[in-house]
Amino acid sequence: MLQFTTDESLQFALAHHRAGRLAEAEAIYRQVIAGDSQHPQALNLLGALAMQTGRLPLAADLLGRAIAARPQAASFHCNLGEACRRMEQHDEAIVHFRRAIAIDPNLAMAHNNLGLALGEKGNLNGAADAFRTALRLQPNCAPFHSNLGNVLKESGDLEAAIAELRHAIGELDPNSAEAHNNLGVALAAKDLPDQAIEYYLRAIGLNGSYGDAFTNLGNALFTSGDYDRAVAACRKGVALAPDSPHAHWNLAVALLRTGNFEAGWPEHEWRLKTKLKFPKRPFHQPQWLGEPIEGRTVLLHAEQGFGDAIQYVRYVRPVSDRGARVILECHPELRRLFDNFPGTHQVISRGEPLPDFDYHSPLASLPFACRTKLETIPADVPYFLAQPELKQCLAQKLGPSDRPRVGIVWAGNPTHPNDGIRSIALRQLAPLAQANVEFHSLQKGLAVSQLADAPCELSPVDHQRDLADYVDTAALISCLDLVIAVDTSVAHLAGALGAQTWVLLPFVSDCRWLVAREDSPWYPTMRLFRQQKRGSWAEPIDSLADAITEWAKSRSRGSAH
Repeated sequence: MLQFTTDESLQFALAHHRAGRLAEAEAIYRQVIAGDSQHPQALNLLGALAMQTGRLPLAADLLGRAIAARPQAASFHCNLGEACRRMEQHDEAIVHFRRAIAIDPNLAMAHNNLGLALGEKGNLNGAADAFRTALRLQPNCAPFHSNLGNVLKESGDLEAAIAELRHAIGELDPNSAEAHNNLGVALAAKDLPDQAIEYYLRAIGLNGSYGDAFTNLGNALFTSGDYDRAVAACRKGVALAPDSPHAHWNLAVALLRTGNFEAGWPEHEWRLKTKLKFPKRPFHQPQWLGEPIEGRTVLLHAEQGFGDAIQYVRYVRPVSDRGARVILECHPELRRLFDNFPGTHQVISRGEPLPDFDYHSPLASLPFACRTKLETIPADVPYFLAQPELKQCLAQKLGPSDRPRVGIVWAGNPTHPNDGIRSIALRQLAPLAQANVEFHSLQKGLAVSQLADAPCELSPVDHQRDLADYVDTAALISCLDLVIAVDTSVAHLAGALGAQTWVLLPFVSDCRWLVAREDSPWYPTMRLFRQQKRGSWAEPIDSLADAITEWAKSRSRGSAH
């Protein structure tokens, strides 16, 4: 019977491993370890195989033992770092990658993997530097170019990102489905959906089972206005990646935009698993999903922005009507507005100690828990009322007028990820000045500075000193005849007050506004003016100007306001 040395056995095992015969490779690795439980290379290779097959805790254990036997092996530290990274133990991963680099500064893969770990922790500049170092050591590596392109895209340097991703595809790896998909993502971020669609389709052509590419294709098709194909692509993405929160979240957005609430709200719950924009709160109590709750205490908490909270707080009453004792947690900025909201037992600000409760629910999950359909949206307005004493005070301050009063808001929070497509400059509203109305600024934040250069014919009255919070804004809105706003929390507030509200929307708007509608089922007193071409505000603003001119003519203000 032939006898093989340990080195020969490892060579046979490595040949099996590289050929994809993983079971045969693992059997030999284990035989070697059975004869020498501290054999560093056998432990390292078996650890790498365990990581390859998704057994990450086992991989970390084996690689840790390999390092204990040979602590100066840079590749061992690199492998253990990668196992830690995949288990989302990023700090430990970074330690091992840096240790590998200290031992062997020329180990390109350690620099690359360090970049991945840093990027996942949000250190985009550090990640870019690590990828650049990896590329200096190994210039013709398509994955390194792709990784650098991705982190540049995340940091907003889209031109450089596209250059890196084109480099990865055009010169180095033209058959990489991942590289084509990543370039599509960068092009989509640069608002070039048609080019993005081209690269997503190329990625799918190279790998017909690439779920992310189908999901991203769906997003790009929506951006281009091809709604039916967008939903179909998103459905395919979920079918290929049924455990992907990203795929389900994008399908949810597609379904909700097209009004398919019954299918959309269950998919919408996957947002809580994305770990990005909507982190799930670590409550021990179960989430309320619609089961009987009479006599139980339910914590309803705002998870998203101010506008989302204002929109979904309407569900407090349906929850209370089921016999629940409702505790409402909200942003501190909304506390005064939400205080004593009908149906609440207690209102608290986020960050305050929580009282005892039996169930919880994010506000944005309540449409799912209440099984909301398009025709059953609880849309009775107003569900906020202006404080009478504030309204009276502001009315006296405004004094009489023989013209209709119109509030305007032209910009949202500049940190919002979609602010670049939803906000406008005040000067763009100049065509509205053709109407015989009196404009009042409801604007807050940095955009208020635009009032200094407002078109003279528009000349809105500046109220920023009157608007300490949303309660003050509600009082001022109640003194006006019309509110015109971009997609901001003030638009939601005006709609919730039952005020006549006209909203300017980008070509691809938030899913709550659906598609191709001029009205909102969420706010009966609202009218929507949509971009007809991506990025062009001229047409909706011209339509709005014509509408406000006709509206002003039809108004009769025979008495003081």
